[in-house]
Amino acid sequence: MIVRAIIYLLLIIMAVRLFKSIKSSMGGKENTASTSGEEMVKDPNCDTYIPKADAIKKKVGGETLFFCSQKCLDEYRNKN
Repeated sequence: MIVRAIIYLLLIIMAVRLFKSIKSSMGGKENTASTSGEEMVKDPNCDTYIPKADAIKKKVGGETLFFCSQKCLDEYRNKN
């Protein structure tokens, strides 16, 4: 009788841990700008949106532009 109760208790504990593990993996912390509130900017060369903090910032013709990479900045300069 006591052995059966211990087995049921262990099964319940394991089920709760499994449920918590699944729940945290599904609704866990996401590393996206939309969830962190970080401002996104658009690269004028490749039209990719990137976090403003990660972008390469350059003033071009009095306007501040943001680029995802040095390659995109160089391509933009060569086009314009």
